[in-house]
Amino acid sequence: MNKSKVVLVPCKDYEQALVNHAIATGFALLGEDANLGEPTQKILLKPNFLRRASAEKAITTHPAVFEAVGTTLLERGYRDITYGDSPGNPLVDTPAKVATACGIAEAAGRLGIAAADFDHGKSVSFPQGKYAHSFTLCPGVLQADVLINLCKMKTHA
Repeated sequence: MNKSKVVLVPCKDYEQALVNHAIATGFALLGEDANLGEPTQKILLKPNFLRRASAEKAITTHPAVFEAVGTTLLERGYRDITYGDSPGNPLVDTPAKVATACGIAEAAGRLGIAAADFDHGKSVSFPQGKYAHSFTLCPGVLQADVLINLCKMKTHA
């Protein structure tokens, strides 16, 4: 199994210029490991969409992080970029409602990044699984060549 390279870059707040610098530093530190393949690759940005909340509540991925990564990818020539996640309670929240509430939909609009389909699912077989032999995955994930997880550090417990 290949080992993943992880880079941690401090950033004192979510001022866009500071976040842009932190993301650029992270890509630089990754070096060749930041190569996502050809610019024709389909890239999915996967922020954390737990539930509808403003960015200030620190429940979802901050839109400044999303925008910095999206901008970096566009500057590197990637054009087929989408974004999405499934909210924690899809009976209450939809991906579009969460993206709008947290500010990611606005950032995506500025960058021309479309929302991927996270409203539907498809069962995918995994016969070699120990406990589960199939999973339901969203088309947004299944259609992507590269998935970039823009996770949110948990703020509870």
